[in-house]
Amino acid sequence: MKKKIITFTMAGALLLSAAGSFAGSRVPFIKLERSGEQGLHLYMDSLSDLAELTIYDTDKVVLFRDKTDQLNDFKRKFDLSKLPDGSYIFEVELGNQIKQYSFSILNNEVSIAENCKAIYKPTVISKENNLDISYLNLNGEEVSLSIYDQSGKNLASDKIENKQSVVKRYDTSLLPSGNYQVVIKTADRVFVHTVTI
Repeated sequence: MKKKIITFTMAGALLLSAAGSFAGSRVPFIKLERSGEQGLHLYMDSLSDLAELTIYDTDKVVLFRDKTDQLNDFKRKFDLSKLPDGSYIFEVELGNQIKQYSFSILNNEVSIAENCKAIYKPTVISKENNLDISYLNLNGEEVSLSIYDQSGKNLASDKIENKQSVVKRYDTSLLPSGNYQVVIKTADRVFVHTVTI
């Protein structure tokens, strides 16, 4: 019972700290819309971090990647006339969140899916002989966690299924000081964090 209370308390604290990263600042606004028949127009405001913009196809081939060069308000038009018919993803990575917009091109005309997908990056904290990992897994997909030492040796692995909130604590008191890699994998994404213990 005591272990459940500690786990629940830790889960709540980690999720609140991730959600609280926007506290005291305005929540960024992001809007992607058509610009003519063959383009996209991206609007963003209330940016407190620079954003990374990526366009890729369904095979995950990156067709465009850039970073915004300013905070607060940002606008940019994208000419897609050179892209062939097909399905694509426009991704905006901003702070701890990634937004994915699906769009397609058919007969030189762009159409954007109505809903965007939000992905939240995991939080990894090394403190006082503990390594805490928190990941908001909205789709409840399988998540695998692995910890590696500097030589690439796997020290710990876990698979978590059907959970929207992934929270794990690892005891690091027996590990020697140094850098370690934490790898969090989902069905379509890999997050890698380097931590010092």
